[in-house]
Amino acid sequence: MPFNLIKFFTPSYFFDMQPSIEPKTAYFLLGVFGIMAIAGIGIMIAKKVKKYEAHFAFLLQKYATCLLTMGLIGLIMVWLRFEQAFFLSSRFMLVIWLLAFAWWLAMIIKYQYKALPKIKEQIAKHQEFRKYLPKRK
Repeated sequence: MPFNLIKFFTPSYFFDMQPSIEPKTAYFLLGVFGIMAIAGIGIMIAKKVKKYEAHFAFLLQKYATCLLTMGLIGLIMVWLRFEQAFFLSSRFMLVIWLLAFAWWLAMIIKYQYKALPKIKEQIAKHQEFRKYLPKRK
């Protein structure tokens, strides 16, 4: 049965407290959330192995934390659906998860494209200023 977007947003379907889950959907969700969690761990390991500048390492940490946290929450949500936990397995919880993930990712991207260039500029100005200071003997 293909996914029907119009049926998804009908109140009786969207707020169903005992949603059934098809194996294809479950495996797809497990794959997506598992890849997110593994990517978060991979970014953390890569950050530890290779030394990056402090501001870029902080950005990588933000991405890793977001991916790992949201991936694990998603895996818990799929597991709760298999366990048939009434409220926590309902479909609107997946939409709440998606909105939270989009907001968190938007905040990281805002930091990356708004704050990070300013930080780099301040560091460059500070290094230029320190170049002309006398050195210790």
